[in-house]
Amino acid sequence: MKIKKGDFMEFHEKLNFLLDITKTSNSVLARHIIVDPSYVSRLRSGKRKPPKNDYIIEHMCAFFARNMNEKYQLHALAEAMGIRAGLHNVEDLPEIIKLWLTSEKDEQIIIAPKFIRPEISFSSQESHGFGQGIGDFPDLASHTSIFYGIEGKRQAVLYTLNRMLTLEPQTMLLFSDEETTWMTGDLEFAKMWAHLMFEIINKGHNIVIIHTISRHLDEMLNAIGQWMPLYLTGSIKPYYYPKTRDGLFKRTLFITPGSLAMVSGSVGDATSYGANLIIEEPKAVAAYEEEFHLLLNQCQPLMLIYTEDDKDRAMRTLTEFEEELTNTIKKTEALSLLTMSDQLLEKTLANTDFFDEYIELHKRRKENFEVALKHKQFTEIIKLPSIDDIVKGKVNIALSFVMAGGEISYTPALFYEHLKYVVELLKKEENYQVSLVESTVDERYMVYLKENRGVVVAKTSQPPVLLAMNESNMVASFWSFLQSIVNKRLADSKESTIELLEDYLEKLKKHI
Repeated sequence: MKIKKGDFMEFHEKLNFLLDITKTSNSVLARHIIVDPSYVSRLRSGKRKPPKNDYIIEHMCAFFARNMNEKYQLHALAEAMGIRAGLHNVEDLPEIIKLWLTSEKDEQIIIAPKFIRPEISFSSQESHGFGQGIGDFPDLASHTSIFYGIEGKRQAVLYTLNRMLTLEPQTMLLFSDEETTWMTGDLEFAKMWAHLMFEIINKGHNIVIIHTISRHLDEMLNAIGQWMPLYLTGSIKPYYYPKTRDGLFKRTLFITPGSLAMVSGSVGDATSYGANLIIEEPKAVAAYEEEFHLLLNQCQPLMLIYTEDDKDRAMRTLTEFEEELTNTIKKTEALSLLTMSDQLLEKTLANTDFFDEYIELHKRRKENFEVALKHKQFTEIIKLPSIDDIVKGKVNIALSFVMAGGEISYTPALFYEHLKYVVELLKKEENYQVSLVESTVDERYMVYLKENRGVVVAKTSQPPVLLAMNESNMVASFWSFLQSIVNKRLADSKESTIELLEDYLEKLKKHI
């Protein structure tokens, strides 16, 4: 069937037509194609060029097709396209909409009775002469799709994650030691990936992932930034393979057990032309599950993950961690409890249910802290909150990783006393340093690191989650991450840091 065009419409005019006829808002469409509503707004106004991402276009067209259930909608669409015969129960409406939406002014559109995409599917009949006549191969067209190169890998991953959202809660299996440009090289894709991962976890799915920790530093730092918020949901179990590999042949496995497997491979870092297979044949999926578990049996946990139910074990781990005598860097949401005086903490916790329990623990932690200061450097990264936020009770005390229940906010008087004690420590202890910074990159979690020993990461909001790891590559990557923040400090000397803090205290004092 050929489409005879009516008056030519630009992409943004067609998009506005489709949104109007389906009574769809920017936010609703954005949610279905996993973009920000402002992106849809710019597409509608013509300020943004049509998306090049096939994933976005295909999901957009599928959404519009699903929402054209009335005869008047099909009639209006046919009229806009210039199809005199109309559109009646068209099986391939998503493809028709796609061809019309993406067509250019001088382009002729031809719609076949059934759309075929040879670039993303194959069967034994597409062997181009090789092995023809044998006739024993099963028809795989409905079970396997192929996506090529880096963009193809992104499409395959998005397909897999979207498919996961249609399934009942289960455990997804992930492994990849291929280079990570496909994930980090496109900001819009990274946002879609993160959004889908959180949606999967929010639906009740869990994830078992085997990480590759022998990556370049930049790759490791990017991975930390992408995965840390997901770790802190408590729904991911991360592992790593501890032995050395030569890195010649690399592999990716994204598996939803019993449903599908996304599989790819590459030589070295050459992923630009690789084939990414989505396989939905049950026996093949089961085979890849077995492959994953054979690898998992040779791996070790990458980190210990403690949730609210593991509070006692988490605090024992933290106390043992603090007994290590080595250089330390700590980044907290506001100020560290280690620099709060015993008297001030007792006053703060006086009317709480965990007073006795935490006061004793705090004394042990303070003893370890004071011993450490006698032998090694302790650097605290501090981003001073706005005084207005303190006055409004928006600045929380760093207790979320030890408490079950609500959070406690600083009052101006409490923050003043705590920061004043920090200044006293700076003047008294030679090994205690404060790096004042304007931004700490990500303020959603605390990072507490002992050089060459280990790192503890804790979410600074409810529900509490604490991670502890000592794998050497991860520790080194976190050290570099924190050092990069320290290097952006506002003051180069301890004396100038004290001056800045005392000036802040004078301003805060006016609100007490």
